[in-house]
Amino acid sequence: MGYMKTLLGPRAKSVWTPQEKKAGKSFAGVPFANTGVQYGLQALQQGLITPAMFVDLNQKIGGLDIDAQPSATRMVGDNSAVANSYRTGMVDETDNLDTVAIIDHAGPDPGAAHDYAHTWWIRDRLDKAHGGHGNQVLWFGPAPLIGDPTWPTTALKAIDGWLAAVKADGSHASLAHKIVADRPAGVHDRCEYAPAVTAAPTDGVCLPQTLQTHYGTPREVAGGPATNDILKCRLKPISKADYGLLGLTDAQLQALRKVFPTGVCDWSKRGIGQQPVKAWQEYGDSGAVVYGGRPMPPAPRSH
Repeated sequence: MGYMKTLLGPRAKSVWTPQEKKAGKSFAGVPFANTGVQYGLQALQQGLITPAMFVDLNQKIGGLDIDAQPSATRMVGDNSAVANSYRTGMVDETDNLDTVAIIDHAGPDPGAAHDYAHTWWIRDRLDKAHGGHGNQVLWFGPAPLIGDPTWPTTALKAIDGWLAAVKADGSHASLAHKIVADRPAGVHDRCEYAPAVTAAPTDGVCLPQTLQTHYGTPREVAGGPATNDILKCRLKPISKADYGLLGLTDAQLQALRKVFPTGVCDWSKRGIGQQPVKAWQEYGDSGAVVYGGRPMPPAPRSH
């Protein structure tokens, strides 16, 4: 937890571990929390688990300590590190991606780091930030990670033609508008849903519910947004009405209040510290480190 310290910032001395105290310096701040996360909520709502199982899961799940070891307590996270995750672009809210032509090509990755869910998070974030995703094309194919052995070269040629069309556009439209308007007619989503079954290339042909490796996350099952961009949720008090006809007893509700003494996630609100990416930052000079970055000064003028 130290190699991203310049981006995330240091931890407060009040939470230092014995190792940090011995070293005389902190690890990087923890950029996420799971306080308030009701694991298994959708499974409960769908009748896949019982109220007793739901309560038991949330009583026992705990969290991780600064060394990524299981802990009986939930992770509170460091608010400054959470905010810096957004500021520095560690969490890409796509605020600036509408001016980028994107061909995202990939293939199966069964639940590992390159899972195709990341692609859908970006598409959902583009829709949220810009009202559309006309600048993003998705290709999903049979070969693990790369999608198809021919696609890297095919995509390079396609993106070259796309950018050439944008460069040749002499209109006064914004770059974001040109990226969408000048996308070549033949550049569309293309997806293979099963071996030897490929949908005809067209916008919208890739559907998240049919892609082979579009897995969800525990936070989505806990009611989190499809954008998966809330690192630390805002809280609301537990209310019996929120559980409707799910069959929780008064004793089970009381047990949940002990698990969540400060409340449960209110996913309808922006997360704590959630903010647009601050493009073009600097992180220090010969004098000192600037944790979390600061805007770069104007470029020097040539004389």
